[in-house]
Amino acid sequence: MYNSQEIAQRIKLTAKNKGISINQLLLNCGLGKNTVSKMANGTDVLSLNLAKIADYLECSVDYLLGRAEKQQEEQQITPTESDEGDRNKPRLLRNYDDMNESAQEHIANYSDFMVSNETNLKSDIQNNKMKA
Repeated sequence: MYNSQEIAQRIKLTAKNKGISINQLLLNCGLGKNTVSKMANGTDVLSLNLAKIADYLECSVDYLLGRAEKQQEEQQITPTESDEGDRNKPRLLRNYDDMNESAQEHIANYSDFMVSNETNLKSDIQNNKMKA
């Protein structure tokens, strides 16, 4: 059986570690202000509420229930034939998943910039070859 006090404690600790107040968490999840207290007392441990909280905290319901020690299971990234030699891709994807939304947006913009520069560089090289 699950310990409702441990569930509430994991929610509080996870939110604290992410710099999120319980009030902010509950407001953004559309839950009542006493939801975590009710969970701790065992009067409101609804799976839908747990799922909303887990999604917002970016952790698994299993973690909140105490069935998993890690907040998120490590994603297994299997290289495809086209990226067999790309040793950085799994690291980049793991790091991206650990970033907040703002940081992810910055990375996406920087990636667009780098691809654009690479495309322009290839085009310049092609033009120089044609002139030669």
